[in-house]
Amino acid sequence: MGRPQAHPRTMQRRESVPPMPKFPLRGERFTIVCAVALCCLSTIASSQTVQPSSIYSGPSPEKPISILEFAPPDQRVVAMPLQERIRLGAVPKRGMCSTDPAKTSDNGLLSGNGKMWVEVFGDPFSEQIFFHHEKLLQPWRDHPLQAPQIASVLPEVRKLILAGEYRQALELSLGTAEKTDTKPATDNLRDHPAFDMRIIESDPHSVSDYLRTTDFETGEVKVTWRDNQGVWVRRIFVSRPDNAVVQLLTAPDHGVTNITLQLDTSMVLPGRRTDGTVRHITERAAQSGTLHDPGADQIRFLRAFEPHHLVLQGYYSTAQGHPGYASVTRVIATGEQSPQVKIN
Repeated sequence: MGRPQAHPRTMQRRESVPPMPKFPLRGERFTIVCAVALCCLSTIASSQTVQPSSIYSGPSPEKPISILEFAPPDQRVVAMPLQERIRLGAVPKRGMCSTDPAKTSDNGLLSGNGKMWVEVFGDPFSEQIFFHHEKLLQPWRDHPLQAPQIASVLPEVRKLILAGEYRQALELSLGTAEKTDTKPATDNLRDHPAFDMRIIESDPHSVSDYLRTTDFETGEVKVTWRDNQGVWVRRIFVSRPDNAVVQLLTAPDHGVTNITLQLDTSMVLPGRRTDGTVRHITERAAQSGTLHDPGADQIRFLRAFEPHHLVLQGYYSTAQGHPGYASVTRVIATGEQSPQVKIN
């Protein structure tokens, strides 16, 4: 399963956005199940050190400077030592691990089933999960574009090339294409995530034995750390039979999970929000000028929130109607304390 890449020539303007819906949860153990479908509607800390630069001519420090010194004392994330990883067998036999929190999705861990996939990144206090679906592609804003009809000038282009007039040949072909609906500066349709789920810890504090892993045999992503209450574990995988994303958040014995869930849609169509429900994408610049984006540039979101259920629907604004997609998130709590969900 290939990892989608953002267009390298994307320009975004960030503006103030309305606050995202928040869902405070409190309990011992949570299972979060989320499915995304197309609608049929028309790092903070590390165990590494920073060595003085070889070109630095001043006096050398007495000892290496740990990057832990740059994090607030109450929010430091200390890696699980190698000896502890070996003793616990914490790293999958066939997989990978990282002892540093991922600040962006580029350094996140992936899990998927071929149709859906998630990118997991962040730290224990603010974890993010990008949800993707193979059919989430920006639809045509107007009508589907066809390849430019420039075959009539091909003989003349050949003659110019054989005569060594390469620039004239290029200008002739581009000038002819400019007269068609599909102009040379037309960009491709883009894929995009369905939404960004954020798991926010209300009380950031120092943690140790941090480790995140991906098991290549099961596709499970696991994040674990330790604090004064004990060991915390978060697991996530994408089920192939059920076509759903499943997350399991486990607190230590006698511990209580106190988190807030947020569903953020600000990255669905990169750009700026003009009001509380509609997003517009911005222009994307190329080296030769601004690219023409033929895809839908607006999407409207409808939300329905109930205890333990979060429903999100997105509708594109196109000339052919309002196609879109929907996702349903279910929260299941186990343990002595039931979660208390409050919608802000």
